[in-house]
Amino acid sequence: MGNRVFLVLIFLMVFRLWTFGQAVSDFLKAKEQITYNEDFKYNLVETAKLFIGTPYVAGTLEKTPEHLVIDFTGLDCITFVENAIALTLAKDEGAFRSVLQSLRYRRGIINGYPSRIHYLSEWLVRIGRQGMFTQLNNGGDLCFEPNLHFMSSNPQYYTALKQDSIAAKAIKQHELTFNEMKIGFPYYSKNAFEDRFLKHGDIVAFKSKKAGLDFDHLGLVVVEGNKKLLIHASLDYKKVLITKETVKDYLMRIKKFDGISIIR
Repeated sequence: MGNRVFLVLIFLMVFRLWTFGQAVSDFLKAKEQITYNEDFKYNLVETAKLFIGTPYVAGTLEKTPEHLVIDFTGLDCITFVENAIALTLAKDEGAFRSVLQSLRYRRGIINGYPSRIHYLSEWLVRIGRQGMFTQLNNGGDLCFEPNLHFMSSNPQYYTALKQDSIAAKAIKQHELTFNEMKIGFPYYSKNAFEDRFLKHGDIVAFKSKKAGLDFDHLGLVVVEGNKKLLIHASLDYKKVLITKETVKDYLMRIKKFDGISIIR
């Protein structure tokens, strides 16, 4: 019985790839079947649902030399969200690549590993400047200014930094530059947060407890009935999914999270 179930699951995975495909053009065609409206956040969530079932894979951007990586065979939390944003906004493949590059790289320019935005706080500031989202400044019982240094303090975790001292120095300079901006991120502590604060299509960023880091994870809010759920690339379940538990329950369950920021 176990072997039969396994074979059925393998068949379904292969069937999905065969019928849907993994190229940008495949997702653009699938997008044509979505009924959009004037609400960008609604459209974003509907587009994000196209990625449900995609495997969770970390490190897909770590390619040499540095270039715009488009890989729909595996997504992590940030590549899931940024691909969903780019696909929602794009009318063709050229536009998709352009939007994705502008989200992923400072000033949209690829110039080696350090030119990529590696910290979520800087990424969130970037999408705010592009007018897609703004930081929810009137939400949260607490506020923090990121003190970024995790990458420069732990180069052994990053192949590009272990092999290139110049890149390591550049990353440290980017960290210092961002820290000097002293950007405050309002957030809710675990006990103060309630699901009622959320709206459909919000980005939620989960604050990290690790020194030198800002956020550990992010996803999009999905409102189903009276429940506020999360669509995200899940490390626990190793795929993109919509949670069965509420955002509040998810926040409380994951011990490494220190709180939650809402970006609207």
